[in-house]
Amino acid sequence: MQQTFSPVRRYRKNTSGRDFVVGDLHGCFAPLRRELELRQYDPSRDRLFAVGDLVDRGFESPSVLEVVRRYGIQSVRGNHEDIIVRWHRHGGKDSSVRCNGGEWLLDMAQDTQSVNDIVSYMAALPYAIEIETDFGLIGIVHANVPLQSWSQMVRALEQENRNGPIRRKVIWDRSRWKSRKATGWASLRRAAAQLLQRLASGWREPGGHIDGVAAVVVGHTPSRKPMVRANVINVDTGLVYGGDLTLLHLDEIPMLLSRATREKPVPSRSKRYPAGSGA
Repeated sequence: MQQTFSPVRRYRKNTSGRDFVVGDLHGCFAPLRRELELRQYDPSRDRLFAVGDLVDRGFESPSVLEVVRRYGIQSVRGNHEDIIVRWHRHGGKDSSVRCNGGEWLLDMAQDTQSVNDIVSYMAALPYAIEIETDFGLIGIVHANVPLQSWSQMVRALEQENRNGPIRRKVIWDRSRWKSRKATGWASLRRAAAQLLQRLASGWREPGGHIDGVAAVVVGHTPSRKPMVRANVINVDTGLVYGGDLTLLHLDEIPMLLSRATREKPVPSRSKRYPAGSGA
């Protein structure tokens, strides 16, 4: 499972089987096994991608490498993987791991080889994945694309260090799924002035279309069912909080986007997750 780190990993079109992407698993691997069996998933021809946050909070987290090997999972880095890498390699505190559901890893501290193997795997995960399909390029990141185009974000990811602002936003940003409310004329005036400033500098509303890709699939912000905003699809349906597993066949994406443009948007009711935590 040894891989060299690259901030962006690219995949050619799958000409022999199917491509799937799964939402945040958080150590809940049994539902994934059942769903893949139902779909008659064949790792010799099918491919399974993930939006990150493979571990933490779920009791099966210690078997993450076994599951990755079994199904050939290709994942981007989530904020939980990033927290673990920073803790182990860059002097992070145990509390940062513990408060995000990583007690399982702290309990393995005596098994240094297993911990090193897990951290090495996570340190090699990219921030973004690109997949060629018949209907265009599909992007995968953990949380959001914070720039107006996919290519701009890719360039930033390839140039920044681990503390770069785009790398941080790609794994942490929830602005696309938040609804903003301003109260009072003063608040409205401030919001309008900030919006004009941002638009003048080329900024786009967080919920806007991402140029250069047919769609982007993300996770990080749990909700009861998959959410679509512009050409971004959120497949984190809160599995570890009692929600359903979302396993999206990439061929379903054009239908999802088409349906979203026809339907009137409704406020999403996101599942609760611990305040200040990395969901």
